[in-house]
Amino acid sequence: MPDVFLTRELLRDALASGARFVDYGITEGVNVGLRNFKRRMGFLEDPRVVSVEELPDLGIGRQDVSLLEACNFGCGFCYREPWAPNFSTAEAKAEIDAVARQREHSGIALSGGEPTLREDLPELIAHARSRGIRDIQLHSNGWGLVEPGYAESLEAAGLSSAMISLHAYTPEVFARVTSTKPEYFDRTLFAIDRAREAGIRTILSHVVNAYNYKDLPEWVRFIHQRFPGIEVFFFFVYPSVKGLSAPDMYPRLSEVEPYWYDALRVVDELGVRITVDNLAGFPPCFMRGFEHHSRYWFTRDIASRIGDECDDHTIKVPEMRHAPGCAGCRWEDVCPGFWIDYLDRFGDGELQAVP
Repeated sequence: MPDVFLTRELLRDALASGARFVDYGITEGVNVGLRNFKRRMGFLEDPRVVSVEELPDLGIGRQDVSLLEACNFGCGFCYREPWAPNFSTAEAKAEIDAVARQREHSGIALSGGEPTLREDLPELIAHARSRGIRDIQLHSNGWGLVEPGYAESLEAAGLSSAMISLHAYTPEVFARVTSTKPEYFDRTLFAIDRAREAGIRTILSHVVNAYNYKDLPEWVRFIHQRFPGIEVFFFFVYPSVKGLSAPDMYPRLSEVEPYWYDALRVVDELGVRITVDNLAGFPPCFMRGFEHHSRYWFTRDIASRIGDECDDHTIKVPEMRHAPGCAGCRWEDVCPGFWIDYLDRFGDGELQAVP
C-alpha cells in the first residue's frame, strides 16, 4: 500500500489495515515523540510506522520549518511538538536548503518555539533568500521585535511577512491565554508596531478559545483602532499535541457562534481585513453569509495550484471528518468536516449542511 501521513486516527487502525505510515522531517533516531508514541501504541519495532528525513513534495506553497523547541510563552493550545529539534545554524540552513530544493512553490514559514529567541535568525532569513525562496514568513509572539534595530535587521535580511500572535485585547486575558504576565501584553503591542514601522507586512494570528471567545467583537474593534489596516488570521483552538492536555480551553462551536457572528458583522462594518482558516479554524457552516472571508483551500490539488497562498495546514485533512448533518451541504466536496478529536468529545450535531 502507498505511504500516508501519520495521524492518530489512522494509526489506531494501522495493524488491521496493513498500511505503512510515514512521519517526516526528522530522522527516527532523534524523533523522540514518534518513538514514545510507537511504544504506547505497541508499534515500537513495527517497520510499518517510520520517520523519514526528507520532506515529501506536498505541492503546498509555504513549508513550515520549526527552528527550536524553546518558547517564553505557555499557550495551553499550542500545537507545536515538544520534541521539535533545536537546530544548530548549520542544521537550520540544511532544512532551508531542503525546502529550496524540493518545493515547486518557493515559500517558507520560520517558526518554533519562539524563533526570535535565536540570535542567528537574521542570518537564516538571509540564507533562505539567497537560496531563491521568495516568500519568507515569521511565526512569532513578537518577543525579540521590540529590541532596537531588530525588526529592521529582519526586513533587511529578506523577511517577507510576520504573523504575530495576539489572542486578547486586555492584559488579564492575554496573560491567562499565554500563561505569562499581564505586562507582556503591552510588549506584544509594541512588537507589532515595530514590525510595521520596519516595513514588514504584519498579520495578526488570533486563536479563538474558551478564555477569549466572548471578547471577539471587542477584539476586532480594538485591533481596528490600534492597528489600522492590519490583516488578521483567525483560528479555532487546535486539538493537537499540547492542546490535548488542556481540555478546558476548548469551547463548543455552538457556544462561540453568537459572539463569532457578532465579530464577523463588526469586521464587515469596519472593513477589517481577515482570513478564516477552514482547516484550523471554522468550517463553512459557521461562516454563513461571510464566506468571502473563508479560505476554501482543502485539497492537495487546489493547494498545488494556488501555491504561494497555502501552508502546511493542508496536510491536516486526514485528522478531520464529516458529520451526518453534512450530507447534501454545498461545500461537502471541498470541506473536510471538523476535527475528529472535537467531534469525539462533543458529538457531531453542531455541523449542519449549508443548502
